[in-house]
Amino acid sequence: MGLFQREILHYSITSHNHTVILYSKTVVSYDKMLKKDFIKRWQKMSLIQQLANIGAEYNRFISAKNSEMKQQAQARLLELLDLTIADPRFRLRLKELTRLREIVCDESRSEMLQAYFLPFVYVARK
Repeated sequence: MGLFQREILHYSITSHNHTVILYSKTVVSYDKMLKKDFIKRWQKMSLIQQLANIGAEYNRFISAKNSEMKQQAQARLLELLDLTIADPRFRLRLKELTRLREIVCDESRSEMLQAYFLPFVYVARK
């Protein structure tokens, strides 16, 4: 079981109409083919593209209206960060990425993190 699968055991995730529901670390519904395809697409993205997507998910997290939406956005945010951290291309950025993972759940730093992610969004759009 890889890093991605270990981290996912702590969350209940709904994305793209596919739901992963975990009870006592037992996967009830898990579309492995979809996850493999997503991971392949994610690994083809540059670090800038990945951080732009993580930033978009962060904005969903901080602007979520209810706790269920907030929890889903947080799980997705951590899932994307874990995939980026696990990418061997970015091992020289590992310290920055792991520190980022530590602070993204701290809502008191939302302005700082929005400012951090914004340049990645601009560059990724070009």
